[in-house]
Amino acid sequence: MHGLGSFGRRRARRAENLLRATIRKDSSSFASRFSAPVFPGETLRTEMWRDGAVVSFRSRVVERDVVAVTNGRAEVRS
Repeated sequence: MHGLGSFGRRRARRAENLLRATIRKDSSSFASRFSAPVFPGETLRTEMWRDGAVVSFRSRVVERDVVAVTNGRAEVRS
């Protein structure tokens, strides 16, 4: 599956919605990189961590222990 397809998957999409709810409206720092394909039936686990006003995230394919979405970054409201 291509990157946008995997980003649309349930878990990655849920994490994106959570981030978008807290992102600063005047910020354009929401970004991520698609680093590996996701195959139908695979499970994505999204990990998020916060450092001040920045939330970083990545989504990992559980079955293969491969990061499919990496370098995720969003600036959050203070």
